[in-house]
Amino acid sequence: MGRARVEATAGRLVVREAQAELDGRVILRYHFVPQLRARPLTGLRPALLDGDPVPFLELDPTDGPIVIEMDPLP
Repeated sequence: MGRARVEATAGRLVVREAQAELDGRVILRYHFVPQLRARPLTGLRPALLDGDPVPFLELDPTDGPIVIEMDPLP
């Protein structure tokens, strides 16, 4: 499922050193909501794991940091 270093503050995640493993995925143990936006643009999608009814964040790794924030607009 990959690995990454994550810095979390209110309404914002900064993901560094994201590396996918054999399945090509990086899944963060933070819950996904549709209002999340990533910069730079990267694949950001829900991932169901471990029987949890709320999906986690799955993303495609990039060379640099990824900033994930809530987009307040509908």
